[in-house]
Amino acid sequence: MTYRFEMLDGEYFWGGSVTEGKKNPFGKNSDFTADYREECINQVMPLFLSNKGRYIWSKNPFKIEFKNGTITIEGEGVLLYSAGETLKDAYLCAMQKHFPCNGRILPEKFFSAPQFNTWMEFVYEPTQEGILKYAQDIIDNGFEPGVLIIDEGWQKQYGKWEFDDKKFPNPKEMTDKLHKMG
Repeated sequence: MTYRFEMLDGEYFWGGSVTEGKKNPFGKNSDFTADYREECINQVMPLFLSNKGRYIWSKNPFKIEFKNGTITIEGEGVLLYSAGETLKDAYLCAMQKHFPCNGRILPEKFFSAPQFNTWMEFVYEPTQEGILKYAQDIIDNGFEPGVLIIDEGWQKQYGKWEFDDKKFPNPKEMTDKLHKMG
């Protein structure tokens, strides 16, 4: 389905993927297209916020184009909401409607203990064996155990919440060992 929305005078939208952040905001003179149905970008949000209190949202991937003051979107279930008069109004409305806080609080350890991230060590290629060695090296080098964030590369593909069984043959065994290490 194709949707077309006219931009308001003085209106600008922010959104898309992290890699396109430097191209934001998008206004009446913008010439920008992104197809989030095809591209596998790991830090993308199907949300565009306007300084005029409007926002575009879909729970499905879509293609978006800003050109000549018109926003053209191809996808399913795309909606343009009027939420108020400001960027803040748009954000708060979108947050409450589409991704409200569930009231859960992070464990105290997230604020009182060191955090280690596998990205620095492995970038996109962590393995079960490598992560266990990394954790042991942290302890062996005198660092206090804390929170170990297993970053990118553990899953089969973005959006599939399953461990890559070639790189992680037994994720439960790995997490049990990590917990025993502290």
